[in-house]
Amino acid sequence: MVYDFGAGTFDASVVRRTSDGFEVLAACGLPDVGGLDIDVAVMDALGAAYAVRDEVLWTRLARPVTVTDRRARFAWQHDVRTGKDCCHFP
Repeated sequence: MVYDFGAGTFDASVVRRTSDGFEVLAACGLPDVGGLDIDVAVMDALGAAYAVRDEVLWTRLARPVTVTDRRARFAWQHDVRTGKDCCHFP
């Protein structure tokens, strides 16, 4: 099975190795589900956990107003995306 989480799509294929390459047995895609959706789901789950611990800090991260808060949110989004991208399975 081969799968690809693009930024905005998910595609999966079942392939079989042949003597001269690969044969696609089945392929399907979801045009409205992708890696960005996974990022948002992870951020929402983390937000639910951290908002309980420090509501003021979470509000600043979730709805940044200052330049410093916006930079912190950008860095946090980058960290979430990087963490997701590190979860590769052979």
